[in-house]
Amino acid sequence: MNEDRIQSGRYLRALREHWPYIFGTVAIAVAASLVFVGAAQKRYEAGVDVLVSPVPPDTLVGLPLFRDSNLSRSVVTAARLVTSPQVAEGVDRRLRLHLDRRRLLSHISVTPQEQSSIVTITGKASTPQQAARLANAFADVLIAERSGELQREVRAAVARLAPQVARLPSRSAALGASSLNDQLASLRALIGAPDPTLSVVSPAVAPDRAAWPRPVLSVLVALLVGVLLGMGIAIALELANPLVLSEGDVLEHGGLPVLGRLPRARASTIEDELLPAATGALPRSLAHYRGLWANVVSRADPRRTSDTILVTDAGHGETSAVVAVGLATAAALAGRTVVLADFATRGKTISRLGRGVSDGLRAVLVDEREVEEALTPTRLGDHLRVLTAGPAEADTALLGIVPPERLEALVGALRQLADVVVVAAPPPLDLPDILLLAGSVDAVLLAVQLGRTRRERLGALRRDLAQRRILPAGFAIVERRRGRTISVRRRKWAADARRTRRQPSDATTEPTSTR
Repeated sequence: MNEDRIQSGRYLRALREHWPYIFGTVAIAVAASLVFVGAAQKRYEAGVDVLVSPVPPDTLVGLPLFRDSNLSRSVVTAARLVTSPQVAEGVDRRLRLHLDRRRLLSHISVTPQEQSSIVTITGKASTPQQAARLANAFADVLIAERSGELQREVRAAVARLAPQVARLPSRSAALGASSLNDQLASLRALIGAPDPTLSVVSPAVAPDRAAWPRPVLSVLVALLVGVLLGMGIAIALELANPLVLSEGDVLEHGGLPVLGRLPRARASTIEDELLPAATGALPRSLAHYRGLWANVVSRADPRRTSDTILVTDAGHGETSAVVAVGLATAAALAGRTVVLADFATRGKTISRLGRGVSDGLRAVLVDEREVEEALTPTRLGDHLRVLTAGPAEADTALLGIVPPERLEALVGALRQLADVVVVAAPPPLDLPDILLLAGSVDAVLLAVQLGRTRRERLGALRRDLAQRRILPAGFAIVERRRGRTISVRRRKWAADARRTRRQPSDATTEPTSTR
């Protein structure tokens, strides 16, 4: 039951996360329906009702009339006669359409209404007048064809009975003379008259609106199809590439705590706030990282005088780099001297903080340069120095061939130069030697970005650490960017930072401790 709830909740979060796909499919479907409605040829429908009035079975025996022995059969028979070749050809001649029978019959529909003895003939055409003409023509030709057949039979019957009546004795002497005279009179009354069992009770009139397309129905169907298709795409993306969409995906298996919930921000945003922070201004977006730093410190061993924190993620190092920059900055603002080391994370998140050696990692490991000389200061001066890395692909290959002991020695040398060492590293899935390094640091922090980190990679990272008996300190969850308010707020912070840069005397001011 709990597993079902987890799965259903995961699908709901997938729908919420992938709402652009749902919105996009709905917009495309509705737009396509509107284009279809505008481009589709309009179809008008007009209907005529023909009443079937059967006669008793013993009336005018032998004539082609509908009889009331079986009313439903009479109505169905009349409906079938509408589509007979004789009626179709008569309509074609009357309206001068010059269409073959199959194409002509495709423009009508016949509906027998057995309960009311009515046959409804519906004409379909591109204009209202043509639809009404077509329906009325089929009704008129049907009655005309039946009346013509009736007239032929009536005249034949009169021709047979008239000589017989003439040869009969006087009416007073012949018992059957009256009956024959009555039949002959009834037959002569039908000469020239239409079929009495068929009549038009409601002729077709030109409709005032098209029967097809239906704009409202088309848009509603398109809306429903778009929603279902978008939901299908969202769930398919979740099944094909499951992402960490909420904090529940991280904590559903229990174990590690969440040490910080961080807003989604680029490293440039944090960098723009270093100068205002150095002048004593309150660092706004760094407030979350100060809470993260406090939680990391609270879980560290109080007997150690130097803290070494490894920040890694389950992606490709971009998230760990941003979290490491914010964590290192928060530690520096807390009055600690900090070294931030970039162990080949992707992008230029960390390298743009420094203003010195462009690839300090290669300078130390390959060129055997002194570690302190390879460090480059930031806007916070000596409170925050950076060991930069070069292109991620090149330095990842370099770290792959460097013995793990060299990396541990490098971290040990950095410990001698600062109170806190923050190492931003790619995941062990990309660089297995990080597992050896994780065993020699004081704390391992796992950075997770909602909506981007894949659950299977995060699970593999936790299994790799567990196999080495490494227990991370916890998670740093980077939230998704939401709404216009955050963007407006960040633009305001960036404007404040730019105004502060115009004051050159503030650039050399020492940071104010917040401890």
